Amino acid sequence: MGEQAEEAGVEIYPGFSASEVIYREDGSVGGIATRDVGIGKDGKPKGTFARGMELRARVEVMEKFNLREGVQPQTYGIGVKEVWRIPKEKHQAGLVQHTLGWPLQQTLMDKTFGGSFMYHMEDDLVQIGVVVGLDYENPYINPYEEFQRFKMHPAIRKYLEGGECVQYGARCLNEGGYHAIPKLTFRGGGLIGCSAGFLNGVKIKGTHTAMKSGMLAAEAAYEALTASGAEPVAETAEINPEEPAIDISSYEGAVESSWIAEELKAVRNVHAGFGKGFLPGLLHAGVATHVLRGKEPWTIPNTVPDSAKTRPAKEFTPIEYPKPDGKLTFDLLSNLQRSGTNHNHDQPAHLRIKPELADVPSQESFPVYAGPEQRFCPARVYEYTDGSEANGVPQLVINAQNCVHCKCCSIKMPKEYIKWTVQEAAERSGTTDYKAFCDDVSARFGAVFAEADVSCSRFIRTSDADHREAVAAFWRAIRDKGHIYLGDHESWYCKSDESFLTEMQVEDRRDAAGNVVKVSKESGHPVEMLREENYKFRLSAFQDRLLQWLDDNPDVIVPKSRYNEVRAAVTGGLRDLSVSRLSEKIQWAIKHCVYVWLDALTNYLTSAGYPGNVDHAWPADYHIVGKDILKFHAIYWPAFLMAAGLPLPKKVVAHAHWTVGNVKMSKSLGNVVDPHEMLSKYGPDFVRFFLLREGVLANDGDFNAETLEDRVNSELADTLGNLVSRSTGKSVLVKGIVPKRPQLDSLTAEDRELVVKGQALAMKVEQLFDTPDVRVSSWRCLKHHAIFPITI
Repeated sequence: MGEQAEEAGVEIYPGFSASEVIYREDGSVGGIATRDVGIGKDGKPKGTFARGMELRARVEVMEKFNLREGVQPQTYGIGVKEVWRIPKEKHQAGLVQHTLGWPLQQTLMDKTFGGSFMYHMEDDLVQIGVVVGLDYENPYINPYEEFQRFKMHPAIRKYLEGGECVQYGARCLNEGGYHAIPKLTFRGGGLIGCSAGFLNGVKIKGTHTAMKSGMLAAEAAYEALTASGAEPVAETAEINPEEPAIDISSYEGAVESSWIAEELKAVRNVHAGFGKGFLPGLLHAGVATHVLRGKEPWTIPNTVPDSAKTRPAKEFTPIEYPKPDGKLTFDLLSNLQRSGTNHNHDQPAHLRIKPELADVPSQESFPVYAGPEQRFCPARVYEYTDGSEANGVPQLVINAQNCVHCKCCSIKMPKEYIKWTVQEAAERSGTTDYKAFCDDVSARFGAVFAEADVSCSRFIRTSDADHREAVAAFWRAIRDKGHIYLGDHESWYCKSDESFLTEMQVEDRRDAAGNVVKVSKESGHPVEMLREENYKFRLSAFQDRLLQWLDDNPDVIVPKSRYNEVRAAVTGGLRDLSVSRLSEKIQWAIKHCVYVWLDALTNYLTSAGYPGNVDHAWPADYHIVGKDILKFHAIYWPAFLMAAGLPLPKKVVAHAHWTVGNVKMSKSLGNVVDPHEMLSKYGPDFVRFFLLREGVLANDGDFNAETLEDRVNSELADTLGNLVSRSTGKSVLVKGIVPKRPQLDSLTAEDRELVVKGQALAMKVEQLFDTPDVRVSSWRCLKHHAIFPITI
């Protein structure tokens, strides 16, 4: 339909959001402006920089405007979904399934509203998801985990078993319905589409109503323009800003008399009815929709926003969700790689804490509500630190790079407060010496290694002198082969605000000396015209070579599930990667600094002696990395090495994470394991044995102090300890001297068999510990050891 509209003369700007409203002198709306694109994390233009556009007209149809006075607060829901390719024999094209309730209710009086959907599409694909109303009371509810639990129901898993999850996504929905629709018109424009709240929350359908609202608004605008006697103008003609705004108030009446209002009225009370509990809500929904058919003479009011309905955490018990199996259910970080979301590492963070509300997370959201943003967000954007860098007070960290743009943001938080950088962390620690701050953090890691008796041939940092030399050489090798390019751009920059501004965001003012200067309209701070260079790496040019490398080496990434994730990501397309930034905000750097992963990953080459001869130590046999940084090691790093003409690592092992009680470690739940405490209490050998014994490569392992003590006592002390005790006893080692091994032909048949088993065991141990899965290796070796105490 978009193509048909464009053929009819309608201009459509897909992918551009309206970031600023343009006002006429009389206060009416005269147009909108789109945001500048291609801005780096430091607020300066990158190689892809493009100036935003001003779009002016006699009527503006806005996506959002402050028109909520006099209507009920909007109610929201978060929809979490996956796309699966299921076995052909299970697929039923066109099948639609909806459910209500489970698994969101623990009792029939729980007030959590939500349901599910499953749509069988073409090509053996199925969309499946859960929608959870964000007006729930329990702050421990996690919509993503509820969705994972839902898939384990027999009626659902029968379709998914044997299939493959190919995509993940989430979206926030306006579920307030008829009584939450705001005023739809204002001077110079109107409000249309999903943001107006035309969603039928019961059927989870809103595209048809959104489209109809656009049609009605267009008809009202056309009638108003015709009535005003406005003459048609050429597409390229300038809109006269002095012309008065057009009134399209008839649009509001048109919506009210259309089937949009009729459909939404019929289900206006369904969601609100569940505020009394699931069972009363279910009975009321049945009567309202099937008996009275939406014509009930009452309205259930909603006067409280979703955030105010969240109850204090002390009234509830934390929810223990099932551990993902990696087949039907997945941990969130794994699923994020299926979302297709791609944030450049140097782009500005789009989620920031407002300075005036900076204390809300640590003083209200975390201590009172246990940090619900950690759970209602379907992308793990929000996390709390353990407080060690802020006198024991947990601090909110915003992982903006995780965002899937569901638009959930701060809906469920106590206050809408949504910036975190290393510099802010340093300032909270009472220092503005940022390098000293980083030195201190690094020293803490070094202290843990020392406590754990972990030795290394080298503890390397990116600030080391030889690493700087290695990075420069690596950069030149890639640049000289034509894989790095540079662009120049100019824009207004406000140093005080650390942001770039458009022409519409600056104005002329006089300073104290009476000189005319350019300043930011919003803050009043002076601005300057700034030009910046930005370097990018041609990652997109290596897609085919990466695919060939993966296909030629199917075991290069383990476990297999991680290999599949990487291959899917490369197949989905790669964008060029920013690899530099200016250093005004990095106080210890040179003018141009190599940014993030090109710098960090080169550490491997530095430790091997690069740019000298590295044949003795490169390529690496293994890269051992966490699953959350697999993309950088299995996509970016191989591409960098290909570009430089260097060999690739032989294998990348991506391990899972540790949980507590099968729940992700979180300060809000009080389940964080302090390595200093564990090492001090049990000692490094006991902790190391437990980690080797219980760590799982593919799925998250569970850390439990009781299990640690049990494993140490029953296996390390009893089984292995007993073996050492008997093997070194006086009956075997007379006077503490290890006897010479006798000739095999002088031994009994039973003794010869034992010697052969011992020799085989040594070979087996070496073979097992050459495999990445240490848990399997240690357990099998432990079983082999059992033959010796029995024999002795």
